[in-house]
Amino acid sequence: MCSATFGDEMWSTRGSGLYSVMNAVKVRQGESVKLILESPNDSKGRNELTKREIEQQRKEKEAEQKKRDALLEELEATDEALRAKKPFFGLF
Repeated sequence: MCSATFGDEMWSTRGSGLYSVMNAVKVRQGESVKLILESPNDSKGRNELTKREIEQQRKEKEAEQKKRDALLEELEATDEALRAKKPFFGLF
């Protein structure tokens, strides 16, 4: 990661290449730059964590979709029950 040109933000440079990172460092207005370096061993563990997070998010989305489907079915059943009744002796 590399510090942003303005502010305290850190930008990811993963997969951008050495040339791009060096240009990002060269165009700084100030005298300081912050870099966060990681070893290849750290990235392997992070990828596994990411896979677990992705799987967890997928499960959460499936649970939310099931809940939405159940609520939609309940709404449709209620709507059809109301349509079956003819309020005001069928005048409206």
